[in-house]
Amino acid sequence: TVGTPSAACVSPGGVADGNGETLFDTAALCCAKKFSFMDGDLCEARSVGNYTNLYYMDYTTEGDKCTKDCDPASADPACGGSPGDLSVKLFADATSCCSEKLGWADQAQCVAESNGVAYNGTESYYIDWSVTKCAKDCEGAAPCGGLADKWMTTYASAADCCAVLKWVDPNECLIA
Repeated sequence: TVGTPSAACVSPGGVADGNGETLFDTAALCCAKKFSFMDGDLCEARSVGNYTNLYYMDYTTEGDKCTKDCDPASADPACGGSPGDLSVKLFADATSCCSEKLGWADQAQCVAESNGVAYNGTESYYIDWSVTKCAKDCEGAAPCGGLADKWMTTYASAADCCAVLKWVDPNECLIA
């Protein structure tokens, strides 16, 4: 559990705000009245010392990913603890969070990393202009050429990629 922070409603029906105690029938009513700036799920979870298991954009972490509000000591690699910014918007899943908060980032990579899974590329092909050859969007041995940048044009197959490099011998088109 997260412990009862200073900005939370406490059971039974009180609000701990440092200014005295006002009673409410439920934590939901208390949260709506006293902490309307905070997502209701976040307020209620904090009030009972739990996590929401929802995703949020944590601007204090590195990388283009969302963080899951859950116990960082758990076995779930996506868990990053409760948000430090109590006014943060929460999302049901990493896909929604990545789409709304990191729309400019590679969505597949954002979702994978937000879920604590290593991103291994799309398996499509792109042109590595430094060697004028096609490379597979993946990590590892050739024909993998590393992860493609979001701005790179990708192709469904090696043949489609090689067709763009008309001046390169098709037998020499792929990174080896």
